[in-house]
Amino acid sequence: MKYSTKKPGAKNVLMILVAILLVGGAFTYAEYSNKEAETVYSKPDIEIGTSTSQSYQNSQDSTDWKRILLATDTVASSSVNDLTKKPAPLTPADLLARDFFARYMELKQTGDTADEASRQELINKVLQNGTLVATPKVYSHGDIKTKVDSSTESLKTYYNQLGTVVKTYSIQYRNEAIIAKEAFDKADMSILKELDPIIKNNKAQLDAFLKIVVPQTVVKTHLDLVNTMSSIVYMDEGFRNSANDPFAGIQSTSLVLKNNDSLVLILKSIQNTIFSNDITFTPSENGSLFTKL
Repeated sequence: MKYSTKKPGAKNVLMILVAILLVGGAFTYAEYSNKEAETVYSKPDIEIGTSTSQSYQNSQDSTDWKRILLATDTVASSSVNDLTKKPAPLTPADLLARDFFARYMELKQTGDTADEASRQELINKVLQNGTLVATPKVYSHGDIKTKVDSSTESLKTYYNQLGTVVKTYSIQYRNEAIIAKEAFDKADMSILKELDPIIKNNKAQLDAFLKIVVPQTVVKTHLDLVNTMSSIVYMDEGFRNSANDPFAGIQSTSLVLKNNDSLVLILKSIQNTIFSNDITFTPSENGSLFTKL
């Protein structure tokens, strides 16, 4: 995990770029689907005859998936009826895909699919709809080891321990979103393997945070740190799985700025507590890390 008290505006651009890479292909697919799906909305004229019947059957076979997706089939073959009456449970990715497709069709009707601003607005709406996908594990106060002693000395011990964890797991690596972007830019999903040691490192750091005994006065900030690290692990895993599940990558993209903002607030809270309690560290103490950021 990388720490910074500055809020880099460039990440706004990065988030959009990665989102476009992950979602952009869906525009092409939806455009094609829109043209092919016209038969779903218009009843074909059927003449009596072998060739026409065969043609109609082929049309039926080719549009089964459209009727299932759009739920517009009222008179269909028994196999389609069975699927529509007892559909398999939709996965989070299925729900997100359906949401995106529905929003795209609305945009298509207004003729704005070629407009860059409209496309970006669509991406933002899908990214903001966090109820459609799984969420990072959220920890509670009960998951944090606490102690009543919140004296200056107790706080100093805590920050030294926290600093030790941060230093231990502060490895040099490229930004996760940049790694994902490069993988999609180059169409080389093997690049995503670069995320494996990052995920392993961040999981170990999360576990170490949970083992620290925390003074009661700073439990809230520590819990925020734990949950932010949980979100970072979830984000990294989403990027890692984006080759097989692009929607996991989209969800991860939506967490980039949120996680960064959360870290900024946490580090500021740590610094405020250190300075307000007149806590000082020698250069050799790991707690001094927080006074240098």
